[in-house]
Amino acid sequence: MFENAKSDGKIGTYTFSTPICRIVIRFQFLSANDFFGEIDESAFSGIIAKALEYAGYQEKQELEIVVYINLLEMRRIRQAVSSAIQKKQPVSIHHHYVTHDLAHVDRADLRTGKNKVYIDFTNGYCFYLLTAYNDTFQHYGVEAISKADEKQLLAGLERHAKEQYLQKLYAVIAHELTHLWHLKKSKASEYCQRRTKRFNRLQKDYEKSIEVEGQIQSLFRYPKESFLSILENILKHLQKWYVHLRKKFILFEQMLCEEGMAVFMEKYLTGKYDFQAIKRNAVASAQKLQQEFNAFLEAFEFIVQFLKKMYQAIQKNSSYYPPKQEIQQYEGMVNIIITFIYSSMGHAPYTIGSDIPSMLYYGSFPIEEFGGFTQGKLIGQYMIACRNFSMAATVSVGDKGSGIFNIYQNTTMFNKLRKELGIS
Repeated sequence: MFENAKSDGKIGTYTFSTPICRIVIRFQFLSANDFFGEIDESAFSGIIAKALEYAGYQEKQELEIVVYINLLEMRRIRQAVSSAIQKKQPVSIHHHYVTHDLAHVDRADLRTGKNKVYIDFTNGYCFYLLTAYNDTFQHYGVEAISKADEKQLLAGLERHAKEQYLQKLYAVIAHELTHLWHLKKSKASEYCQRRTKRFNRLQKDYEKSIEVEGQIQSLFRYPKESFLSILENILKHLQKWYVHLRKKFILFEQMLCEEGMAVFMEKYLTGKYDFQAIKRNAVASAQKLQQEFNAFLEAFEFIVQFLKKMYQAIQKNSSYYPPKQEIQQYEGMVNIIITFIYSSMGHAPYTIGSDIPSMLYYGSFPIEEFGGFTQGKLIGQYMIACRNFSMAATVSVGDKGSGIFNIYQNTTMFNKLRKELGIS
């Protein structure tokens, strides 16, 4: 425990000072004393202080860490594991809506000058408890589970889950602290806002674009009596849907730089930095993303043409309704769009993006220097480094770029398709 640490059990606040700044930890729905009954106090605060020291965070302003805890959810997961032990069967992590996402920062806080990190202890603890049980079940089998004392086994799994949580926490905090200083130094959010300004003027009504996207996804789930009016609304606002999708590519470019830097620092600080592994994974991810983009373009073209063709058929025959096979094909194409935009483009920046600072570090750029590069300069210097070392660039943004996933060329093709389809 830090000598200057202070705890207020009533309101769940715990504070301590480091050579860099003062840290305030606020526990939601639980007192500090109760939390440190679950997690070792010196280990928890020590991990935060260590991450603060090595993550490049130099802000003297107070750092606030909000820890979210839900005792009811933790009890529910414990009961699920207990039940699985009794039934001698594995337990589904996805069924319980648990992920390994442990922390995040909020851009709204950065805009108001607040240095804040949010930690979801409940989610992390539950994930590692479920994982610990499933690993035990898989490794030792039904016979060993049936012979074990349920209370002792559950207690052992809980200890292991807390140990795993603390081991991962250092990397997670380092990742999020990197976001705090890097977003400010690189001015990434301001750059993204300037890039999206033109599209915001075209989109105007954001709620309408979300409405249209939802209608496209659920078109054949609407009652037949409202089907035509829904279809007409979609065709009327296809441009809003296009703009909504197009803006995702700007966000993708921003995430490349933000998440790429954070993942790089996380690996660097935990001793897991491996240049060749990062490059290999980034190349594979970029190749896969390009293939998925090609499928995305085909799906977008199919959907728009299908909607227009169906509307024309209804104009000729008011009772027309497409056959089941065509509906299934349409919904398959919609799923390709959703998967690419919300899954592939959401996950790829972590693997592809980490190659950018990794390449610069490999080329002897100091972290302090490229950590302050603007988004454009960061990718530009990355392209130069790739050419200098005769290595594949996983991503590029210019018309002459040679990246495996070239954002400029892909968005140009998307825009060309929009014009060909008569969307304006």
